[in-house]
Amino acid sequence: MINWHLQVGDPTFIGWLVTILYCLAGVLAVKVVFNSAKIFSIVTRQKQQQFWFLIILLTIFLGVNKQLDLQNLLIAIGRYYAHRDGWFVYRRIIQFSCVVALLFGVGLILIWFVMNMRIIVKNNILAILGGCCLLIFIVIRVASFYHVIYTINISFMGVNVVLVLELLGALLIGVNARILLLKMF
Repeated sequence: MINWHLQVGDPTFIGWLVTILYCLAGVLAVKVVFNSAKIFSIVTRQKQQQFWFLIILLTIFLGVNKQLDLQNLLIAIGRYYAHRDGWFVYRRIIQFSCVVALLFGVGLILIWFVMNMRIIVKNNILAILGGCCLLIFIVIRVASFYHVIYTINISFMGVNVVLVLELLGALLIGVNARILLLKMF
């Protein structure tokens, strides 16, 4: 039996603040896509739309996941099959492999971005920095779930660095989208 149930994952003020920031960034990104003809030149419009569509997917997924903790469902499913099929003793190797695969995937995303999206960097530098903050946040979270690293509570001068990455990522994306939307006027 899979040991997981649907519940609010982070009902704290900060948890809801991050969720709201993700959702606001996602809504602003939707507005950027819908108004791309008014914001971007014909030369960059398609790439801008692709970039902002990826931002929409990222922010909405992270916003939903912030409160539903869907990664715990994935972990529970993996644990169930590991016990059932007899490979639970190898879980650390598999967990480490998952983190390495995630790092590889993030690396591929960054290589694809550099190769295909250079033309849009100027208008999206804040969103790009925000996206990088969120990718770093995701890697740290996944690595800490699997006990590959124990850095989830890294603090600098009493401030949780991982939480700052998450807040800063969503905020930078939202600010960049808002700046682009102001270009319409």
